[in-house]
Amino acid sequence: MVTMSRITNRLIRGKRLTVKLNEKGEPVGKAAKEMQSYIGVLARTKIPISINDWREVDPDEKEKIWESITDAFVVPKELKKMVISSAATKWREFKSKLTNVYIIPYMDEPELLENPPDDYRSITKDTWHQFAADRLSATFQEIREAQIAKRKENKYPHRMSRKGYANLMEELSESVPLEELDRATMWIKARQDRNGNFKQPEVEKKAEKIEHLRKREAEEEIATSGSDDVLTLALGNPEHRGRVRGVGGNVKPCLYFNLPKRQKMTFEQRTRLSLKKILEEEKEVLLAKERIAWEEERDRKLAEERAFWTEKIAKLEAKVDGKELPVESPKPVTAVNELGSGQGSCSRQGEKAAEKAAHDNIEAEVKGVKKKLVLRDEVSIEVEEEIVQPSDERVRLNPILEEEVREDVTVLEAPVHGEEE
Repeated sequence: MVTMSRITNRLIRGKRLTVKLNEKGEPVGKAAKEMQSYIGVLARTKIPISINDWREVDPDEKEKIWESITDAFVVPKELKKMVISSAATKWREFKSKLTNVYIIPYMDEPELLENPPDDYRSITKDTWHQFAADRLSATFQEIREAQIAKRKENKYPHRMSRKGYANLMEELSESVPLEELDRATMWIKARQDRNGNFKQPEVEKKAEKIEHLRKREAEEEIATSGSDDVLTLALGNPEHRGRVRGVGGNVKPCLYFNLPKRQKMTFEQRTRLSLKKILEEEKEVLLAKERIAWEEERDRKLAEERAFWTEKIAKLEAKVDGKELPVESPKPVTAVNELGSGQGSCSRQGEKAAEKAAHDNIEAEVKGVKKKLVLRDEVSIEVEEEIVQPSDERVRLNPILEEEVREDVTVLEAPVHGEEE
């Protein structure tokens, strides 16, 4: 209570202490330590312990804590958030102390829990009863066991008490250059006693690993950058979001590692961004539908084309195989035919020779067609006169080949007549 007496005397005289800040904007020095103690007193006396969560505290009460601090100390307004956060931490620590010292040891002796502790006269009897009943409930006991298990996972607890990294660095800077006090060094110093010894062997092993990695870094065997530095490599896990190990909770990663700050967007900017995302999603849906429709239309046209040429080739094959050879229409009977052309047997022999020549020409043309046709999705037609190995390559009919096929089909469909003299 010596600190409170000093602060009270200064308040009466209207004198305020100026809080010193380091290069990171953290309060350091004697005035900063007194301010932290005063924050703890305000948190214990102004905020009822019956409230379950700091977020449920009336904002006006939080504002009163800040006003009380500015009445006693000269601090920049930028520290308001830090002051309120420190009050929340100290308020939770106070409730934890009351639970572990004044309630848990007397769970089997409820009569000893009738009155609040004499050391804290600001706690009313009704508030104490409400607080004790909550701490003895089964729900809280489950929460307490979970917190105990979580604390056991912290294998490397520091030994700074309420000093903090900022004040520890302030003390060490009197004998060690500031440039040598990186966060790996501060992490080690925060876990040593005044004689430089470690209480836990796990911490000592990590300290040795840090020194080993430093040597490798100096010899350029390993490369480090940003938060992936020696401390992160030694501990084997990444940085926690929102704070920096070995530095303290008041220094943000973006400040310590020189990371770009996240820009806060206005409501209008967020609305525009949301609309843009919605439009992009709608565009993707429409493009997908158009793509599906185009693929269906393409497949339909290909199927029609395939069916058309399959039918054409089937007809051509039938004619080539002699299944649908064109039937010659009978020649009209004329007087000349009945009585002869006047040339006798020579004329009839000439007609037969002409018919045979025409038939030979048709067969030759058919053979040429069979050699030219190569179907895109069908097996090539076998040529009768010579054995040709089927090709795996499928050729699409181009306009020129298509015109040739039409001409050949026209030739095959034309009736064969003898040449007229």
